[in-house]
Amino acid sequence: AFLARGAKAVISTLWEITDLQGVVFSALLHAHLGAGIEPHTAFAATIRYLRAHQWREPSQGGPGLFAGLAISSVLPDWRRYMDQQ
Repeated sequence: AFLARGAKAVISTLWEITDLQGVVFSALLHAHLGAGIEPHTAFAATIRYLRAHQWREPSQGGPGLFAGLAISSVLPDWRRYMDQQ
């Protein structure tokens, strides 16, 4: 329906994810896009971040730092919750 109404792209999962996983994915993807990274590259980097459990260590810079700070401002213990999921 989104594509039929003119959206250039739609990102969705083929599996069930938690709300927190969705927030982390969205925050990091948009941080990459905001840094000027091409959509395909931003998507791939976000998937790598999640699969490699990179949230366990705070990022030292770049989009990961900004996404982590944004999430931490709302949910300070989000990394611990991600490990539990």
